[in-house]
Amino acid sequence: MNKQFINTSYGDLPIILSSPHGGDRITFEKDGHLIRPVSRPDTAPANYPYDYSLFPDSKTNNLSQRIVERIGRLSGGRRPYQIRTLFNRRLVDVNRPVEYALPHQPGVDTKLNRAMYNSYHKTLQQMIRSVKNKFRGKPIIIIDLHSHFRDSPKSSQTTGQKLSTILVGTQDGSTLNKISQEQLRRAFLGPLKETLNHRLPQMGLPGARIKETLSKGYIEKLYSQPPYQADVIQIEFGDLLNLTDQIRRAVASAMAEALYDFSQSLEAEHYRDDDRDDHRKDYRQDQRHDQKRTYDQDHRQDYHKQQKDYRKDYQPKRTF
Repeated sequence: MNKQFINTSYGDLPIILSSPHGGDRITFEKDGHLIRPVSRPDTAPANYPYDYSLFPDSKTNNLSQRIVERIGRLSGGRRPYQIRTLFNRRLVDVNRPVEYALPHQPGVDTKLNRAMYNSYHKTLQQMIRSVKNKFRGKPIIIIDLHSHFRDSPKSSQTTGQKLSTILVGTQDGSTLNKISQEQLRRAFLGPLKETLNHRLPQMGLPGARIKETLSKGYIEKLYSQPPYQADVIQIEFGDLLNLTDQIRRAVASAMAEALYDFSQSLEAEHYRDDDRDDHRKDYRQDQRHDQKRTYDQDHRQDYHKQQKDYRKDYQPKRTF
C-alpha cells in the first residue's frame, strides 16, 4: 500500500523536496475493499508539546512538483528528489515524533496510521542515503514545504495591510551542517525575496517578506542530526501566495530559480575546496619529498666523511 501513502521521485541533484502535509486522502484500497483508518481527534491530548493541527498544507504537493519541473528545465534535465504525502494530516502527522503523530484515543487500532508514518520516514531516509552515495562530501539540502494562514484576510484587517510572508526555520542555524546561515541568507533567501518582489506586484500582491521564526519542526531536527546530517530548511508560504494558479506558478518558478542557483554555488564552492585540499596535499607531499631528499644528502655526506676518516685512521703505514 506504500504507493497509496506517498508519491516519490528520485533525482540527479543533492536536493530533496519534502511535502509532509500535502495529502488529502482519507480512504485506501486493500484486498479490493475501501478502508478508512481512524482519524486523530479534534483536540490535542494533555501536555501536547507541539502545535496541534489537522489541516493539510494546501497546494504544497503541487508546489513541490512545479519546483521539480522548473529546475529540470533550468538544469537541462537534472531534477531534485521529491517525497509527497498522499494521506490527510488528520490521519497522521509525520512532522512529529511517532508518539505524538498518531491518533491517541484509547483502544483504537493505529496499525495503518503507523504504516503511513513509517512509509514516509523510511523512504526519506533511503533518499538521504542515495544522495550521500551519489554526491559524496557535498551538502544534502532538504527543503520541507508547508503553508500557513498568518496572511489571511482576518490578519490583513488586523494589521491594515496585505501580507506575502514566507516563514523560514533552521532552529537558529542548528539544522544546518555544511551550510552557514550567512550563506543561506545571501545565496538563497535573498535572491528568492528579490525575485518575488519583482513578480508579485505585477499580480497585485505586496512584495514578499521573509521571517526566520520557525523553531519546532521535527523533520528539520531529526534529519539534521547524525547519522543523516542533512542541511534542512523548513519553508512556509502564506495563503496569499496560494490564491491563484498564476501566483502559484510565479512562486514555484522563483523558488526553483533561487534553489537551483544556490545548489550550483555550493557545488562550485565544494570544488574550490577540493582544489585547495589537493594543493595542500601536493604541498605536503613536496615537503615530505624535500625533507627525505635533504636527509638522504646529509646521510650520504656523513657516510663519505666516515669512510674518509676510517681510511685515514686505519690505513696501514707503508714501510721502506
